[in-house]
Amino acid sequence: MNHQNQNRPFRFEAFRLREPTFIDKMKNWWKETETVMEGRNQMHTLQLRLKDLKGRIKKWNREEFGNI
Repeated sequence: MNHQNQNRPFRFEAFRLREPTFIDKMKNWWKETETVMEGRNQMHTLQLRLKDLKGRIKKWNREEFGNI
């Protein structure tokens, strides 16, 4: 594995929005974290959900488009 890519910051790329299934995937990923976060502080919940979403987008991006 290339260690340079591991330290590269996450950046949202507009091309992802052109992928027809991306918005639906985002909605589903967000909903999947809903039950896990019950009973937590709202700000902490938002932080955890965004972190989870970032990981899912990065994984999807790798699987869908490769290392770009």
